Amino acid sequence: MKTAKINRPTPALGGILTTTPPLIAEGQLYPEFAGHAKIRELFDLSRTHLHRLCTTGKIRSVCLRERGKARGRRLYEVQSVRNYLIANVETEVTHD
Repeated sequence: MKTAKINRPTPALGGILTTTPPLIAEGQLYPEFAGHAKIRELFDLSRTHLHRLCTTGKIRSVCLRERGKARGRRLYEVQSVRNYLIANVETEVTHD
């Protein structure tokens, strides 16, 4: 079984190996739409819960499906999930 040969520059052959630092975006960038795995990562909501919220119209989603296909990819609008959570925040009442 052959292994793939990787061409790397080597100092012995006059090549210089340089890397660039990763780009870091300013602030937090969130996607406009995300799949259930990303929504779970951001807000800890299960796929079942997302489906229930979507079917009751509490959050928005879109299904990307090709014509004639039985299955597609459902993406959820991140801002609608955020708005739903903000609308359901319980405010703490203090008694003097």
